[in-house]
Amino acid sequence: YSLIVAFAIMLVVFAVIEPAKFYTHANIDIILGSQSVLMIAVLGQVVSLSSGEFDISLAYVLGFANQVSAVLSGEHHWAAGLVIVATLGVGLFFGLVNAVLTVVFGIPSIVVTLGSGTLLAGIGQLVSANNVVAGVGGFLVKATTTQVFNLPLLFYYALAASLVVWVV
Repeated sequence: YSLIVAFAIMLVVFAVIEPAKFYTHANIDIILGSQSVLMIAVLGQVVSLSSGEFDISLAYVLGFANQVSAVLSGEHHWAAGLVIVATLGVGLFFGLVNAVLTVVFGIPSIVVTLGSGTLLAGIGQLVSANNVVAGVGGFLVKATTTQVFNLPLLFYYALAASLVVWVV
């Protein structure tokens, strides 16, 4: 609960310092929307930590999946559903490889995930040809900018994912 207290203190401090700028709809959108992807990623780490393991490759898998979705959408013009399935498949594949190497072969998770993270960084450069990918599909942009009840849709994704992890 210390994080909740720290967050509450932060809200009060910023409200006192810059009340006119901090409590604006635009600022709340930015905070809730920009932290939602991180929240979902951290939920994956919670699952790993609850089993006594630590996944160093989390950020690498997230970054690589992001590159794959951008390349498939922006350069190859895949349909939204296929991009989503492919991106989730990439994350699932590397998660399963890490799990098998750790659980079945008994290699410490820190070693496995450090190695897979390094591998993913290299594969990511190969997939994107070490370039910035432009022209990402409109559905990806809409998924990050759509508002529901004046809050970013990403916030609701993070809320739903949090609920699922909490129940499990």
